[in-house]
Amino acid sequence: MSMNRKIIIIITVLICLCAALITAQYFANTETENTTALTTLSDAPQTDAPTDRPSANTDEAQTAAPSEAQTESAAKESTTKPQSTKANHVENTGKAQSTTKPQSPDKESSTQTTTKPQSTTTVATTKSQSTTAPETKKQTVTVTFSINCEKALAFDADVPASGYFIAPCKYTGEPGDTVFDILEAVAKENGITLTYQSKSYIQAINGLAERDCGAGSGWTYKVNGVKPNKSAAKYEIADGDIIEWYYVTSSAD
Repeated sequence: MSMNRKIIIIITVLICLCAALITAQYFANTETENTTALTTLSDAPQTDAPTDRPSANTDEAQTAAPSEAQTESAAKESTTKPQSTKANHVENTGKAQSTTKPQSPDKESSTQTTTKPQSTTTVATTKSQSTTAPETKKQTVTVTFSINCEKALAFDADVPASGYFIAPCKYTGEPGDTVFDILEAVAKENGITLTYQSKSYIQAINGLAERDCGAGSGWTYKVNGVKPNKSAAKYEIADGDIIEWYYVTSSAD
């Protein structure tokens, strides 16, 4: 035999030995996996809540031995599915129970909601109180005012022919104003001069003074047709008063 032929025979023998070893190892692994799969199937029904591990074993069995493992996987799935349904039922029951717990927060939130209208009532009360604020606004006082010098006409005094330095007119003052305050304000607006002593006694109005028309002549005033018993600087006016300053020539006027 030639050297090349001997080498070919040796290589062929080695290949056959390797193939035999691979085949033997393959069948040994298959038997081991089948035994493991059968053991897992026998143990699976005893588990109350099956996990995902059996499905992983089924995948390994399908990879190792497709023909037998598929049948075992189908049987295993038919066994484990009802159990997973029970597990889902248990989980769903647990979820249903957990949904009943938030009843107490709902009651608390409803209780809090009922207290809100109280703050609304408080706001309404505050608004009603604020409506009384306009009462503090300053009010005005309107009176009828005049300066009468008619008696001086008989003495050829330098007075208007109408007999009035100021004919009856309306004047608006403020609460607390006195008869003297009105006289001073109206005289200033109309350019009429005043001569007085300490605001309690009027000596002359627009140049017409006391004793110009006799020893008993001079200025005095009336309010609503009545001569007050107090000085003009102390008499406070009221809304609607009729104030008349007039010149007298005797004590009888």
